[in-house]
Amino acid sequence: VDAYTYNNGWEFTNHTSIVRCAINGTELNIQAEGKVPGSSLNQYSMDEKDGFLRIVTLGDHSADINSATPDAIKNTSIVLTDSQEQSSALYVLNSQLKIVGKTKSVAEGEEIKSVRFDGDICYFVTFRNTDPLYTVDLADPQDPQIVGELKIPGFSEYMHPFGNNLLLGLGQEADIDDGSTQGVKLTMFDVADKTDVKVISNYLLPKDSYSFFANNHKGLFVDSSKQMFGFEYGVYNEAYSYHGETIFYGVYKFADGEFKCAASINLTKLLEKFGKDFYADYSISQTRGFYIDDYFYIVNGDLVCSFKLADFSPVQTVFNK
Repeated sequence: VDAYTYNNGWEFTNHTSIVRCAINGTELNIQAEGKVPGSSLNQYSMDEKDGFLRIVTLGDHSADINSATPDAIKNTSIVLTDSQEQSSALYVLNSQLKIVGKTKSVAEGEEIKSVRFDGDICYFVTFRNTDPLYTVDLADPQDPQIVGELKIPGFSEYMHPFGNNLLLGLGQEADIDDGSTQGVKLTMFDVADKTDVKVISNYLLPKDSYSFFANNHKGLFVDSSKQMFGFEYGVYNEAYSYHGETIFYGVYKFADGEFKCAASINLTKLLEKFGKDFYADYSISQTRGFYIDDYFYIVNGDLVCSFKLADFSPVQTVFNK
């Protein structure tokens, strides 16, 4: 739980309160309570392994963890008008939710865009004008170490392990000078060497494209065994909607070190055939893709489309009026 205590004007104390509960039937019993400085991004910012809770937060990490009493944490503060004081750090807590380990703080003045834990490794992305991807070694819970840092343009809003030693990043390309977003970007990282993560390939969607990776992870279809993934995205234009946007569902494959677009289905155009407007009758970010046997399906409300999985040639479109 993110907690804020306002002091004078815009100055406030920012920390994350954590509670561990035991569940016995319908009873909940609090077993431990703890706090860490800063605030977390989403559910992917926390992870538990071998009795240790790991969490990445953004805030003021100046408190000494060796004497991190509740008062010490309470007294850490950041000032809203001075984002330079904010930085990112990873904390490790034991089963009693006491801080037992912490990385150094990094990326001062930058936002956290995504976090992903994978066993004893954590990846997190921060952003201002470029995207530093940090790699943290958590093999020793009491001494977590940032072992890698990769800077590239843009940022990943969501990361997904994609088979052996691969990490899929989904986010936005950005201008390196002013940080303005340029459109959806797909990135495949080689994470075989945790101290030297490399970019294998990038794929850029149209400049004015966007998606909801940051807050709609369940809308993403991923099957690394088939080296395939899919998601809904929009492109700002004047072609099909009075809202100035066209909505697509894209399916992509990663093979031989490259991204390839297997299908780009124009959902706005499909709905127009049935006399429907996407924004008036449907909700963007609600489209789901999945496959059964040899067919791939796209579903949004009353619209169901099927395609041959081999080449994504259309089979049937059904609209329940």
